[in-house]
Amino acid sequence: MEMRKKLLVLTILELIFILLLGVVSGVALGSNPHFFIPELFGPQMGIAVFLLSVPITGFIAVAQGNAEFAFWHALFSASGIAVSLTGAILAAYGTAIGKALKEYYLGIGNNTTAFGTTDTYESWIMAAPVICMISCIMITILLPFSYFSVVNASKTYPMNNQLIN
Repeated sequence: MEMRKKLLVLTILELIFILLLGVVSGVALGSNPHFFIPELFGPQMGIAVFLLSVPITGFIAVAQGNAEFAFWHALFSASGIAVSLTGAILAAYGTAIGKALKEYYLGIGNNTTAFGTTDTYESWIMAAPVICMISCIMITILLPFSYFSVVNASKTYPMNNQLIN
């Protein structure tokens, strides 16, 4: 597969999972703070905002065919690996907390009156951190491919100012 197409596919996949992480974190932050701890979902939102630099530079590199932006994309991909891995660990911790909070929520009794929630809220208590964890894991898997696609292409072909076609 040519370099430009490979980078475009990886960038689109990364953007999908980063947006999923950001949207779920944002919705969880806006949900009931008794069950969605801001100290857990706030950093997830920050991670998603930082990771947006990866697809932004990837799309610019592909659109302009610019090797400099391709290398910036590789740089942000490399640093994003550590950030997304941290987010996955934090989300795994949130999943364990979410399980305990779900049991607490179900044990209260009349949940909809006590907290102003709906009948399906107990599913969302578990789903939010699990979706964040899966998103972070997928991002952690995709980022090395972005990094190595740019770095390996630079070793194979001269990348002066044009991205490999």
